[in-house]
Amino acid sequence: KYNKPAFIYTVEDGEVTGSARSADEVNVEALLARQKEQENIDSFGGHSFAAGFSLSEDKLEDFRQGVADYLKEISPEEKEPEELQIDCSIGLQELSKKNYEQLNSIYYDAPPMLAIKNLKVKKVHPSKNNPDNIKLTLEDSKKRRVDIWAWRMGSLYKELGSPEKIDIAGSLDKEFMKSGVTLKVSSLRRSKKSLSPAKGTLRKAQEK
Repeated sequence: KYNKPAFIYTVEDGEVTGSARSADEVNVEALLARQKEQENIDSFGGHSFAAGFSLSEDKLEDFRQGVADYLKEISPEEKEPEELQIDCSIGLQELSKKNYEQLNSIYYDAPPMLAIKNLKVKKVHPSKNNPDNIKLTLEDSKKRRVDIWAWRMGSLYKELGSPEKIDIAGSLDKEFMKSGVTLKVSSLRRSKKSLSPAKGTLRKAQEK
């Protein structure tokens, strides 16, 4: 769940014996070797994905700290997410086979990044196989509706608070197992225009 190695141990008569299981490609054998070098454990054995260890109970806190320090040391620094560069804003009516073919003939290597803004989310259908894949039924200001799959965007949509209006960005693509054209969604966000009613209500309250 947390992409961290798991450690299970028991304490008996002042001696700690336990086992470790790897997660997220962390080499637990190397981790325990470092703890042995620092004299935080007495012995260990195993391989990169699973290993056993033993130590004195009075070294337990040093061992915990040593493990935390090691994981911090090998973890890559978190980078700021790259800003998505939008080439053009379009409407739902422009999700057409004609536009797909024209753009594909020009930008065959790297298709342009397109944005469709201020779309009302009418329905959200999670995939049965993977709930993080969601099919969004979206409606624009002209009451045009389309179904667009947002692959691996379910968690992001929930993190945004499941907004009623969103902006989506991506590239034109053929619909899976269909003859139509859709937007292959690369990102989505809460639509800024969806905040306007709240702002209007606040202004009226202030005027009173």
